[in-house]
Amino acid sequence: MKKQATLIFAIVIALLQAMPVYGDVGLIPSVTEDMLEPLYWTQTVNDADQILADADTISSINAASLSDPDCNMNDLENEEEVFDGVALNRARWKSAMSDLSTFLDGKHYEETGNIISGNFAMDVLENLDDPDAAEDMQIRYGICVHRSDVRVYPTKLIIADDPGDYDFDNVQNSGIKVGEPVTVYAMSRDGAYYYCHTSCVSGWIPSEDIAICRDKEEWEKAWKFDDDDIMVVTSSKMILEESNTSPELSGLMLTMGTVLQKVKPYEYGTFITNRSPYYNHTVWIPVRNAEGMYERRRALISVHHDVSDGYLPLTSNNILTQAYKMLGDAYGWGAMLSSADCSSYVRDVYKCFGMDLPRNTTWQSAMPALKYDLSLADDDTKKELFDRLPAGTVLFFKGHEMIYLGHEQGQYYVISATSSMMYPGGKDRTRIRGVIINSLDEKKANGNTWLSDLNEALVPYIKNEENLKIPVFAKETKTVSDMDAAEDVVPTEEEDPKGYKEISFDPSWDYAENAKITEGIARLYRSESENRKDITVCLNAGHGTEGGTEVKVLCHPDGSGKLVTGSTAAGQTEAVAVSAGTVMTDGLPEGDVTLKAALVIKEELLADGYDVLMIREEGDVQLDNIARTLIANNNADVHIAIHYDSTDTGKGVFYCGVPSDETYREMEPVSSHWQQHEKLGKSLIYAYEKEGFSPWNDGNYPIDLVQTSYSTIPSVDLELGDTTTDHSYATLVSAAKAVSEGLDWFFK
Repeated sequence: MKKQATLIFAIVIALLQAMPVYGDVGLIPSVTEDMLEPLYWTQTVNDADQILADADTISSINAASLSDPDCNMNDLENEEEVFDGVALNRARWKSAMSDLSTFLDGKHYEETGNIISGNFAMDVLENLDDPDAAEDMQIRYGICVHRSDVRVYPTKLIIADDPGDYDFDNVQNSGIKVGEPVTVYAMSRDGAYYYCHTSCVSGWIPSEDIAICRDKEEWEKAWKFDDDDIMVVTSSKMILEESNTSPELSGLMLTMGTVLQKVKPYEYGTFITNRSPYYNHTVWIPVRNAEGMYERRRALISVHHDVSDGYLPLTSNNILTQAYKMLGDAYGWGAMLSSADCSSYVRDVYKCFGMDLPRNTTWQSAMPALKYDLSLADDDTKKELFDRLPAGTVLFFKGHEMIYLGHEQGQYYVISATSSMMYPGGKDRTRIRGVIINSLDEKKANGNTWLSDLNEALVPYIKNEENLKIPVFAKETKTVSDMDAAEDVVPTEEEDPKGYKEISFDPSWDYAENAKITEGIARLYRSESENRKDITVCLNAGHGTEGGTEVKVLCHPDGSGKLVTGSTAAGQTEAVAVSAGTVMTDGLPEGDVTLKAALVIKEELLADGYDVLMIREEGDVQLDNIARTLIANNNADVHIAIHYDSTDTGKGVFYCGVPSDETYREMEPVSSHWQQHEKLGKSLIYAYEKEGFSPWNDGNYPIDLVQTSYSTIPSVDLELGDTTTDHSYATLVSAAKAVSEGLDWFFK
């Protein structure tokens, strides 16, 4: 009996010793101490060790992301081997000059505390000018030999938002791990940096951290390993043992997701880093020799470190276990400080399974994986969806992403690398700068909860062949009932639970009798920016009305004939209510692309303080071109319709101006407003040129559109190009900035 009691006591003591101690750890309210272990969540998952995606599926998603322009990945193996270094040098210089000018606002600081000056900017610009640039240059291939930074400019100098906070640097772009491949395009004037492409980003990397390979074949052998030959670092960080005989390996940092090649079987009498390899894993580590060229050395990793023989199986258990390994670690903007920001944190976790995710939140959300559009869902609907989504799902709101953990007593929890948030239970923002667990009930600076502002959910390991977002709608949407319509009671505005207003067609408006398709609903969004302008911009994504080609409307309010041929011939008095639009050269209907563009522009305008009236946010809206124009006339300050020209000649951006025909310019409402239409169009084209876009035909093509003929507010049809025009997310973001800047000019 005494022996049994002794055994039980020994087991209890052993268990107590194995349990982590969290007694002095600060917790965000609603997070309990037992939530600090992944087991808290994985024990609620049915078959947490089930394989969620095999190697073939992961490889397929990686390939699809690589080929999707919206993911902005770099296909390093297939880049052109000869390039125009002079042109690239000029483009980098021009881009940097434009970007650096935004920091000369008196609100950004050097590490010394001095305000960023023009001299600072000129020093940076001078250093990024490659002295060896030539028109025909050969690409070079490199391997990263130290965990390093990818910088926006070739400088160690910091551009800070706060004099005293130098752990947030606007020059920081991303991070790169030991063993990652790069392609090298330039060297800085001082020789201290290479301009490189990594798999997910481009920027300047300290040259001392890059070893140049002798040819492409050597480069591929340095990082393309068979699955059976790899070892993956699965701890947050590990440091190799110090060694005076192997200084290139001494104290080397390896971070989560680092992929190394295992050394083939060896004799145990062989020394590695001047010692025997007992109780260690042996791997190859890339190094940079005295000439800056690639070599490799054998290194030892102690058995107590977290590594995986091959990629980890992609299971719920493993996803959350990896996510928790960085709990409490520092946040690093752009992966600075050898740490992770929100997107690189998610990227590092999924890299352990062999997934190569894009760099930032917007690019990751474009992945060809299962995704849900939550922008029209209320909180209860989101919760119902989360109840069905697997732990490890990536959730997004603007500017931040997080990994979903699970729910407990009506609260839903996430883990993420977070820079700042509202002080829990308080009214002020507090600096977090760490990987934290929190409930989605926490507040943002705009007063909304994290849950309310979530706009997308992504399951990165489930392939989405069509790369479409599944819309998730609120349970109840306020619309005009059949009874109301029968009684001609048409509400013009309805409050929606999400905070936008629904705008429906009012038959009492001027020219309303000319509209034929009027059942659709537009949505008015109020900006939550601190600099809200109290100006409403109507964004009209062209096309997208089913049956619109079968209905005709008057081209001009007075019934006169068309002056300039467009989709309707000159002389015709009627035009189709809404045309079907053209087809882009990549096969997408114009209406899909204009919608994509309008949604991107919407987010930019809201962030910049403009309220936005969206005519269309889905594939179809039952509003013809007259109805759309009248909704804009009566609810907005300006009206911008988004289109692409039907040609395939590579046209640049332009607006549809007002024809100089006197009879047209004397017709109401054109007579009272055409000068403002022209001013708006010219302001937009001016901004587009500033953003680097090339206008077509001096940016103006006169045509008497239905929209122009019925508009009583400043109004333009903005053509973003033609069927060949790039409509990737990155290009549309630049286009959105141009629209916002153009409106700023117009209202000045």
